[in-house]
Amino acid sequence: MTKISISFGFVILLGLSGCGAGAPQVQKMDNGKCSYGEIKGKEYKYKGKPEYISNTFLYNPNLRPYQQVDNRVYEPLTKGFKVLETGFTTAENRYFNQSPILSILRYSKDSIDNNDIYIFDSGVSTKIISRDCNVFYTQIKHIDEFRQSLSNIDGSELSIDDIINIVGSKNLKKLDFTALIKYDRFEKTYKIRTPELYSFFIRGSVKNKRTLYVQLYASLDFFKKWGFIDKSIDTDGKKHTVVKITTDTDCSDPNNCILTETIGISLSIDFLEKNKKGFEIKAYGSKEQIIKVPGAMVRSFLAGVEQAKKLTKHRNE
Repeated sequence: MTKISISFGFVILLGLSGCGAGAPQVQKMDNGKCSYGEIKGKEYKYKGKPEYISNTFLYNPNLRPYQQVDNRVYEPLTKGFKVLETGFTTAENRYFNQSPILSILRYSKDSIDNNDIYIFDSGVSTKIISRDCNVFYTQIKHIDEFRQSLSNIDGSELSIDDIINIVGSKNLKKLDFTALIKYDRFEKTYKIRTPELYSFFIRGSVKNKRTLYVQLYASLDFFKKWGFIDKSIDTDGKKHTVVKITTDTDCSDPNNCILTETIGISLSIDFLEKNKKGFEIKAYGSKEQIIKVPGAMVRSFLAGVEQAKKLTKHRNE
């Protein structure tokens, strides 16, 4: 847990005008005299739609989100806030982390800027303070929500350093996305495969320093009706061959059967070289899905191919 030491006391004050029963109680720092300007760190603000602000923040760490949905309470966060403490555990975090089903979703792998891959721990929150000394807590579950909901105080987009500052370096870590290289002594080939992300990865093989094939392997989920995926096209309008690999049906919930089609989309080294920062490709049939491949995955595969070629040279010498 990372803390910023501030020697102010806390009191509980009514967050809205009036003292009627049921009025939200918001924690204030030092009776509203917290010397906000002296608190170190960058200032951020909420930039999303006002009606959704309670989806991003909490004002009472001991209550569940549905018990604190009055959007008016969070209005100060549209003016500015600073980070007080990362790695804070709220009642909602505890409920989420202890649930046999929800806890599976605690750690997620996400691409930032469609580039590097990070693992995010959504099982903790961040304590923040507004300009009027009100204390709040974040309740963000996915990395992309940060840029959708928050910005720097001047309105500019959050950088990766900003996101790390808000969630804490222990809770957002860059992943090693090195491709796996394995030698097949029967086929006399080196097989390359990147780590998986969002149910897809890039794979291929090298023999005698020549790349035999490159394929985007993807499992696509559909509901009620199959997608019958048999075609794909990139953002330049170029079509890529689709190979159907397998299908699977999960009807553990009879009302919402998950229909999975696993396919292989043929790519080329030239295509990957031109798209080192990542690319999008649409897989379609009777339905369609857009697959966003991050640059980290592309570069991982290309590095794996180069390493396999070097290994091939050494093996032949």
